[in-house]
Amino acid sequence: MVVAQSTAAPIDAERILRVLPGTDAGVTYSRGWRRIKFSRLGHSSGYNGKFIVCRAGRRAHSGTRLVLSQLGRIRMEKMTCAASPATAGV
Repeated sequence: MVVAQSTAAPIDAERILRVLPGTDAGVTYSRGWRRIKFSRLGHSSGYNGKFIVCRAGRRAHSGTRLVLSQLGRIRMEKMTCAASPATAGV
């Protein structure tokens, strides 16, 4: 879900910008936070890290590593997923 402004307060329908469809993918984030904030300029200072996106319950298949820089840029890398995203080399 993509939400406008701060998500510290309860999320109401007016602030929801986009809802992404659910999948059977598992996502892990190297920093362990549940939210990422971007500045008005698109910077993600302090929230840089790696995301591992792998299909749940599948062994040795292709997945994607997303690397988020402090400037808010994403680099995508193909990878082979382990049995679970948590062991995929975050």
